[in-house]
Amino acid sequence: MLQKTVVPQVGDFVAQQAVSKKFADSPEKEVLYITSDFSESQRVKLNLIDLGKQERQFHKGAACDTIQTVRTITKTISSMRANKKAQDYGQQMHMQSITQILDVEHRQTIAMNDYSAAWNAMLKLGLSKDDPRFPPLNTKDLFRKPTNIKRAVGNSRRPDGKLWALGGIPSGVHSPLPSQFSAFPLISLVDQILPSPIGTQSVQSAKSEWVSY
Repeated sequence: MLQKTVVPQVGDFVAQQAVSKKFADSPEKEVLYITSDFSESQRVKLNLIDLGKQERQFHKGAACDTIQTVRTITKTISSMRANKKAQDYGQQMHMQSITQILDVEHRQTIAMNDYSAAWNAMLKLGLSKDDPRFPPLNTKDLFRKPTNIKRAVGNSRRPDGKLWALGGIPSGVHSPLPSQFSAFPLISLVDQILPSPIGTQSVQSAKSEWVSY
């Protein structure tokens, strides 16, 4: 009803899709007919330019939040791998850690897909592909040199990926994670993912090291 009231000019598109029953068996694939679903010429014809500008701002906000999410998850994965290497012993502990890491890596993929969706929508709404604030990102752009170990020969030749060099998005500020991965800052995120061991001094010391990346 809201769409019919705000943008009645797209009603014919919505009706045609409903009549065709093209997505009757896969409603998740239905076109919503928001401004990014139309070409620039169609937006001009349908008087959707102003709405398109507003939608682009929404996607910018979503992209910024998702970048923070990916940063948090990537740091967590680095911490989990370091913890596995330093403290795991025996097949059971190694397998448990591997399972946990794979789960968080899957959540990282979901977050990357969310960023790609926002980026593609912004492109449709006029964002330049060369905009340095929102570049396309892939897995190689997630690389970050660990900060807890000494630099090895040749490390300086491989800089951190684009994820950590984006201007205007401070890497030290936490943003809420999306619904698929509800969590807290890094220390709480590690506590949520990893089982809580007995609180001995050695364990507490190790936990402090986990979040020093």
